[in-house]
Amino acid sequence: MKFQIHRFEETDSTSAALKRSCSELPPGTVFVAGMQRNAYGRNGRSFFCSPGSGLYFSILLPASLPLELTAAAAVMLRRAIRRVSGVQTDIKWLNDLCIQGRKAAGILCEVCHDAQNGPRMVLGIGVNVHDPGFEGALHSTACWLDEFAAGPVSREALLQAFLEELGIYLAGPQSCDWIDEYRHALLWKNRKVKLVQGHTVKDCVLVDADSHGNLIVSRNRNLEVVSSGEIHLLLAE
Repeated sequence: MKFQIHRFEETDSTSAALKRSCSELPPGTVFVAGMQRNAYGRNGRSFFCSPGSGLYFSILLPASLPLELTAAAAVMLRRAIRRVSGVQTDIKWLNDLCIQGRKAAGILCEVCHDAQNGPRMVLGIGVNVHDPGFEGALHSTACWLDEFAAGPVSREALLQAFLEELGIYLAGPQSCDWIDEYRHALLWKNRKVKLVQGHTVKDCVLVDADSHGNLIVSRNRNLEVVSSGEIHLLLAE
């Protein structure tokens, strides 16, 4: 797929802006912003942004892509970060990349309803690259790449590396061996976790991920497959 990059100094959200314009744009369109005023993640949770410190972008993709796009994108981003910075990341199911248990990046895949072309997917990604000036509790739960890299990480190089990795995946999702890496990088494997959905909390053990990136947990000595993006995962220990 050929990517066409559109750059903005500031926007409300690259994903929101792309969804508003999806009927006028071809698949492969990329919106990149230096700052997002209203960035969001799963379930509408806010994503902290600081001007010039992060890499914030969204990509318009065909809706015919497999459902495991979010999980696969986490692996593609993990590979790009490793290539550009040398930093190793873990994947917190379903869509966060972490370093030493602290969040460094988030991924969100949404459906864009286009009356002319049918449904499409918008893949939104935010990466903390330079020191964003976190305050309060964010210091213990979030981090940035420069904090662990040998030197300053280039946001442009990271963007290009990710697009290269994503292009390989899109050319042949079944042949790029992403699921083995996803399983290997899965955070909290074999540890007690809490599955939170609304006001319901379930205690279980995180076992693995299946071939589509769905979570496999053990609960009351029975294996269960978790696929809902509405579930929030917490460490129980």
